[in-house]
Amino acid sequence: MTIAKSVKTRRRGARLEQAIIQVAWDKLVEHGYTSLTMEMVASAALTSRSVLARRWTSKAALVMAAIKYQLSRQPPQVSDQGDVRVELLEYLQRLGNFAPIFATVNACCRTTCFARPSLRRKRSGGR
Repeated sequence: MTIAKSVKTRRRGARLEQAIIQVAWDKLVEHGYTSLTMEMVASAALTSRSVLARRWTSKAALVMAAIKYQLSRQPPQVSDQGDVRVELLEYLQRLGNFAPIFATVNACCRTTCFARPSLRRKRSGGR
């Protein structure tokens, strides 16, 4: 009789980062920026707070990484399909997929962390 052992392997590198970023995004959408904590993300990603701290210096940096990741997963470009109507419908569908991303970015911009004067100047073109 053979007993199969369940061997757990630790996630490392890109696999670990992708898992953390996905969990960060899920928790950000669920709880919002102000309620999100690094501890919450670490716990849900089944890792430690120090693992997050080694990769992202702040909650804002982790959130920006999660937003960039979401944008990269859903490019707005539509391939040429030979039918403008079909292409337009696909483009509008893709824009609709951005709604949670835009809502999250908008909520983040209202918080004190993202509303620092230096960031405000960048958003307003230096004014």
